[in-house]
Amino acid sequence: MGGYYTVEAAFVMTICIWVLMALVYSGLYLHDQMLVKSEMNEMLAEHFQKGEGENTSEWRRGIENSLDDKLFLMSIQGLKVKKSLFSVDMTIDYELPISLSRLKHIFTKGKPVVSLTATYELVRPAKYKWDYDLRKKKGDK
Repeated sequence: MGGYYTVEAAFVMTICIWVLMALVYSGLYLHDQMLVKSEMNEMLAEHFQKGEGENTSEWRRGIENSLDDKLFLMSIQGLKVKKSLFSVDMTIDYELPISLSRLKHIFTKGKPVVSLTATYELVRPAKYKWDYDLRKKKGDK
């Protein structure tokens, strides 16, 4: 009679271990996504805050190296920065080098390389309005 419990426990523990691994991988994946988004927004704001920032390969390599040191699951494949008249778009391509294929398929929706994009607006209408109002007041006096 005692052997039945051992066999059932082996099946239950196997399922529990798979569920636990899926939860850990999910947490690490969410951590990496939030970290990448945060770093992208921070780097764009810091670099283009004064309006004098340039899109250099050294700056992009610095971002990639900084992210590679902090990420748990993601592997950065490329970084693109596109500057237009009113905004700067940063796109990071990454892959997930994990062995759980079903979980990887869920995270990446079946794509081998996934992208995250952040946009930094270069135009600050409120700032320009305040500057206009200040100049107008100085001109009135």
